[in-house]
Amino acid sequence: MKLKDIGRRCVLHSLLVLSVLCGGMWLGGCDDAIYDYEGDCSVTYRVKFSYDLNMRWADEFAQQVKSVRLYAFDSSGNLVWSGNESGEALSRPGYAMELPLPAGQYDLVAWGGGEGSFDIPSRDKVNKLSDLIALMNRTADSEGVYSDKDLSPLFHGMISRVELPDVYGTTVDVATVPLMKNTNRIHVELRHKDGRPLDPASFVFSITDANGKMNYDNSLMNDEIINYRPWQNVRPDEEDKSRFYVSMTTGRLMADSKTRLLVKDAATGKVMIDLPLIEYLVMAKEQYTQPMSNQEYLNREDEYYLTFTIEGGDDPDPDPDPDPDPDPDPDPDPDPDPDPDPDPDPDPDPDPDPDPDPDPDPDPDPYDWYINAGIFINSWHVIIQNTDLH
Repeated sequence: MKLKDIGRRCVLHSLLVLSVLCGGMWLGGCDDAIYDYEGDCSVTYRVKFSYDLNMRWADEFAQQVKSVRLYAFDSSGNLVWSGNESGEALSRPGYAMELPLPAGQYDLVAWGGGEGSFDIPSRDKVNKLSDLIALMNRTADSEGVYSDKDLSPLFHGMISRVELPDVYGTTVDVATVPLMKNTNRIHVELRHKDGRPLDPASFVFSITDANGKMNYDNSLMNDEIINYRPWQNVRPDEEDKSRFYVSMTTGRLMADSKTRLLVKDAATGKVMIDLPLIEYLVMAKEQYTQPMSNQEYLNREDEYYLTFTIEGGDDPDPDPDPDPDPDPDPDPDPDPDPDPDPDPDPDPDPDPDPDPDPDPDPDPDPYDWYINAGIFINSWHVIIQNTDLH
């Protein structure tokens, strides 16, 4: 063999060994140590959020969600990480939260908003998935517990068995957490059929439900009955004193809940309206062409308007200045009979067995309130049934 050929073979062998060594160093760098000359081969996992479970069927996460807290649990239900974000960052297109976790499978739970209205435990109070409970703030008085606040919008989302793949040197969007809005604004309007002025102070409004405690999966837990009271009353037209509405904000509404709306006369305490609210709210879904269950409708809708037309009440125009000294009878009887004849035609046969339970007065007291023309819910006219409208 010539010396020239031997030299060439030695050079080729050296290059082959060098390439194998370099390749091994590169692979080893991602698993063990990363050196400046090797580059960053770590992976970045990200989670996105959406809020399209609404009546617009559009993603409104950027417009409506002002803060979000994300919790990650391992396959045993133990908390391994949590993070939060708020403010302008959430309104940026394509916002995503990074997950600084190793590859594996996780359950992700998100709570959005709710500041000042709901108690959501901080990370130091959460060890297991079952610790992640949201509780509505409430106030107690002699009648029980109540909320008379415009609750901060509360959102919830959960996605199970999210896989973080074992890859290198890339950014991976591993999941999008769909959010649902739990809080609901309910506006109740009263209108007088005859245009008489209505004073908001003459009525007491309330909605009752036991829906202030939500589990990690957003299901309602056992809770005391909360009395939701108005946080505002408004006259849509200041020139029209015959109508006004009040607004109340409630927690999550469920299709099988025994939620009730009550309206009372403030002076007498008499119940004017007492109806099973959920049964009436879901009637309004018939105006939409998209098929959905009652629960999906309640999950999507977050604002309701109920309008009641009423009659009765005080005379709107009593004589403001009655004559303190009215004229005497201008034509008195000049010679009244001092000894009038008895009844010339007495009842010859009085009822020997009067009805112990006579029919009520067919003409109700004109100063009593009662419902006249049914109910409008989100501009949808519904038929009165299974309710107590006085």
